[in-house]
Amino acid sequence: MVSLLFFYREKLKSIKFILERKKFNLKKSKVQIIKLTDLEKENILEAFPEGVVIFDLETTGLSALINNILEIGAIKVTPEGLTTFKTLVNPEVEIPASNTAIHGITGDMVKDSPKIKEVLPKFMNFVGDLPLVAHNAQFDLGFITYDLHMLGLPFGNSDVYCTIRLSRLVFKDFPSHRLGNLAKQLNIPLERAHRAEDDAFVCLKVLAQGFIKAAKNKKSILKGSYLFNLQDFKNMEKFVLKDFHKPILRAIENNDILRIKYLGGSKKNKFRPIRPVGLLPLPQGHVLYAHCLESNLYKFYYLNKITDCQQATEKDHKLWESLS
Repeated sequence: MVSLLFFYREKLKSIKFILERKKFNLKKSKVQIIKLTDLEKENILEAFPEGVVIFDLETTGLSALINNILEIGAIKVTPEGLTTFKTLVNPEVEIPASNTAIHGITGDMVKDSPKIKEVLPKFMNFVGDLPLVAHNAQFDLGFITYDLHMLGLPFGNSDVYCTIRLSRLVFKDFPSHRLGNLAKQLNIPLERAHRAEDDAFVCLKVLAQGFIKAAKNKKSILKGSYLFNLQDFKNMEKFVLKDFHKPILRAIENNDILRIKYLGGSKKNKFRPIRPVGLLPLPQGHVLYAHCLESNLYKFYYLNKITDCQQATEKDHKLWESLS
């Protein structure tokens, strides 16, 4: 879960930075050129002889259990060459302005696009049982696996790897492992940050450059980058919105705080003040990712261990203000 905690912290920093710029530049950008050097392809296929699929998503929010996929971009590398999969997705909901500020995708852009029930079977057919790689794969796979579950589609048998983990193992001296920063550090062209195909391309190049740099330790790097197999999610439960979950959802939408009673941790079965960030499925169960105000740490809370919610107190708000 460490890489996912890292992702959410960095994602929140990115959102704050972009919103401070007031508006997204919607001018057309250059099309990303998808290509690998012979050395890069050789190293990738040495690690994944049958091939691998590197992908990225853009979404309407950070909660896979309640938000929707907006865009899928993927690059398949096999001994036969490179093929791509890219599509916008009609999320069937309004896209929050704060999210458009990040990726530039508007409602008009997706209104005539296919819905996820049409897109996901095609994407999974594109993947087959090849390994999947993403930059913070737990986040992206949260959306993919939950939609597979809700649509009653087979999960496939793909192993899943994360390039944040790989980057931390290989590029230990880099000041940041955010995708944009890695692109700068490794001189990888990034035409449109926060668009799925472009980010997938950077992820692919990070993977390739990581394998080249750690050529003698490729097996251990691969092992350290492994997260799970899609079959680990096959017993996933449907997310049932209970009455006491509703304040959590409102707090996520409004960037607000509240108190939860949790059957775990040092304050077992006692209320604690938190700022909810997102809801996500993991193989171990559905979780709430939140900022614990008392410890000033970002933590995961299993939803089945949250037994009640209540409004934050004046003392909680003063604590939150002191941490902001």
